Amino acid sequence: MTDVAITVSGTKYPLKVLNYQKVDITDFAPKAFSSSQTFSTMGLYTDATQEGFGHGFGDVEFADPQRYHYSGQLVDTRHDFISLYTNYTTDFTLAVAVTKMLFHRNIQLTGASTGLILRRPSTGAAEVPITGVVNDLLETGRYFLVSRAARMKLCDVGLATSGTTTTLTLTGAGWETNVWAGATVYIYDGTGYGESSTVSSNTGSVLTFSPAITAPNSTSYFIVYKDTGLDANPPTGFGKLAIFGGSYWSYQTGTNFVHFWSEESASDAEGGATADAAVVLVGPATTNRYIVNILPFQNQLWVFKADGAWVINEQDTDTLAYHTLDFSTETSLSNFATVLVWQGFLIFAVRNKLYKYRSGLQDISPPVWDTYPPYKTFGDFRGLVARGKFLYVLARSNEANSDEATETTTGFVTLLAHDGVGWHRLVDIPLTTPTSPNSWYDPTADRIYFMGLSGGTGSMYYVPLQAYSDLPYATFPTTGNHNLYTSYYDFTYKRVPKSFASLTLHGDFPTGTSVIVHYRVDTTLTWTSLGTFDTDFEAVNFATGVTGTRIQFRLNLQTSNAANTPVIKALVIKLMMRPAVLYGVYCDVQVSSDLVNAQQRVLGLTSREIETALLAARDSVSPITFTDAAGTDETAYLASLKFRLAEFADSEGLQYIAQCTFVFI
Repeated sequence: MTDVAITVSGTKYPLKVLNYQKVDITDFAPKAFSSSQTFSTMGLYTDATQEGFGHGFGDVEFADPQRYHYSGQLVDTRHDFISLYTNYTTDFTLAVAVTKMLFHRNIQLTGASTGLILRRPSTGAAEVPITGVVNDLLETGRYFLVSRAARMKLCDVGLATSGTTTTLTLTGAGWETNVWAGATVYIYDGTGYGESSTVSSNTGSVLTFSPAITAPNSTSYFIVYKDTGLDANPPTGFGKLAIFGGSYWSYQTGTNFVHFWSEESASDAEGGATADAAVVLVGPATTNRYIVNILPFQNQLWVFKADGAWVINEQDTDTLAYHTLDFSTETSLSNFATVLVWQGFLIFAVRNKLYKYRSGLQDISPPVWDTYPPYKTFGDFRGLVARGKFLYVLARSNEANSDEATETTTGFVTLLAHDGVGWHRLVDIPLTTPTSPNSWYDPTADRIYFMGLSGGTGSMYYVPLQAYSDLPYATFPTTGNHNLYTSYYDFTYKRVPKSFASLTLHGDFPTGTSVIVHYRVDTTLTWTSLGTFDTDFEAVNFATGVTGTRIQFRLNLQTSNAANTPVIKALVIKLMMRPAVLYGVYCDVQVSSDLVNAQQRVLGLTSREIETALLAARDSVSPITFTDAAGTDETAYLASLKFRLAEFADSEGLQYIAQCTFVFI
């Protein structure tokens, strides 16, 4: 027999116990973590698996295996696994803001703040035959229009088939007879480079001009251009251009007037506000609420003003515009800077949000991508581009990410992709604090172009895509760091310390590819190297003693061959739960009157008093004091209590055994 005691409500009760055991009461059984597969090793180690990384960024808890914390430069997660994204290529240097890129007769045309820019195929050098601010470029089929701060121009470009000193032939041009009378023809590359002349007449494929120039041949690239519209009321200061309902449309910048005309050559186009009979007044002429964009959608012409979207249903002088989407409370001249129709939805930017609209309005803005306010997020969306299943857009961050060296300053710009479910970070514009970002799609070369300007310098970049799928083309980066930051894994037990044993990566590792892994635990900001993985299901052990309540990984994807990328399909973390150890006592208390201790000292309690004391201890909300067999006082609870009849042996005729569990706290 052993003596213990309990103190309940200030009264100490000595007890005589049998079968005394002091035990560890902490449960080390493996846990079933949310959204992961688990199994145990010897009842202690657990493998937690994450098998998906697609559908976006922004979640920092291990609650959804389709999320990750953050991706750095050129990391692709759009296909539920991690791989390198197609590297960008620098196309040419450009020190001006670009407003529009157009591909006409397979020739790249760039509208910029300085004019219409053509690139010489032989040298890549820029030629600017038409100067002045270009607001938009529109492909009409046979020609293209250039809306400008000055008078709108009708243009065509091409590679000559042949020529003489006074003629130039472009086989299959399809020109309207004499549409180019009075136009300027300029040879911007090849034979006759730098020479120009005035067109006197033309057929469907031949320009006749004077004075004579060096005879063009099949190496001669040319542009022919002229003023459009009526001289008495010319189309000056036009903004974005559109084709809708068999007519051509544009608006006067800084106004609420939309003009339309019928001729492809724009010979009947006029400006002059209401001096043009073919004009639509869109809403009130309120200062700083003028038109900023136009686009056909759902058999209507949508006109976008700083205060919302308006629609035009007809193309006549009685046309009325209706205020369909009202953003009056968010009025800004930066609203609707980019609009696009994609998968039957109208996509547009208002303030720092992206919306899609068909019959209702839905916010599809990218999520925040850090833990605490003020949250890091994307805004100032520009250059919406659709390509197959993906929507691309340039976006500016409100803050740099200290983890990524490529984002050293506030205001970096990133090319984002939306797959209809979530957003994915693809390419950072490789400039410090870029301005005037924009992007375009080249269907001929199947490329997405994007550009940025910073401090008077800038470049045009492109990302190549596959011709027969929506996947990126295999031109992966062979230099630099390309990191994906996983979520913080706490395995749903935020307070419980864990001991980390190893990490296993499942995936494909072609020759010359690898993944360099670093980790950090709890609130540590510095990264610790774990190892390099280049084999499927390779396991790398942590150093002895790596513990913490949560862990995060940085996966750096590397390749030495632009045709290969490592592919991470899953990561497996082997860990052991190590909660703080708690102890308790299992014992049988003898419930009988006039009990004596081991030295035959009378304890002086009746069985009823012992039973009452135990019941009070079990019922107590406050902890009691438990004096163990060694005489040590522990703060404890009587966690369980069961009375078992033993025999008829004491003065009251009954003797009990009370089976007790005391838990120390």
